[in-house]
Amino acid sequence: MAEYRFYDTDIIGFTEYDIAGSEYEALIDKCFAYCTSFSFYVRSTEVVVPGELEPYRLPLTPSIKAYYQHYGDGGQIHHYRLSQYNRGSIHSVADSIFKWIDGWGYHNPEDPVFYRSDGSIFLASCIHEGCISLFPRAGEEVSDIITNPPWLRIANT
Repeated sequence: MAEYRFYDTDIIGFTEYDIAGSEYEALIDKCFAYCTSFSFYVRSTEVVVPGELEPYRLPLTPSIKAYYQHYGDGGQIHHYRLSQYNRGSIHSVADSIFKWIDGWGYHNPEDPVFYRSDGSIFLASCIHEGCISLFPRAGEEVSDIITNPPWLRIANT
């Protein structure tokens, strides 16, 4: 399996990047194509979680809790089943990947992670650090996503 990363800035911090517009829509579409659930972190009471997601709430697994352990105990982890019925609610949270943050003038859930049916991660993010990672498997077509600069191929695992 390969790993690809997208950073919100170049190596010297001079040029900023984001995944927005049609590229963001395509990324979320890929997540819905290959994943069955997603999670995010709610850091403060100012964060608004779309109420329409609540019927799709799932229990937290140890691996999901472990992914967010760097936050400590100050917030809440949410885990939801993906469905055609909550797709619009997920799209409504933010209009670009780096707006999934409770900061910089936004009050959104943070660090969305999308999981395949076996619990493995397809897309992970650490928005405060300005990084998202994509872990496509053989047969998961993502070339239309990763060919958009500045995606970087990190490793084969």
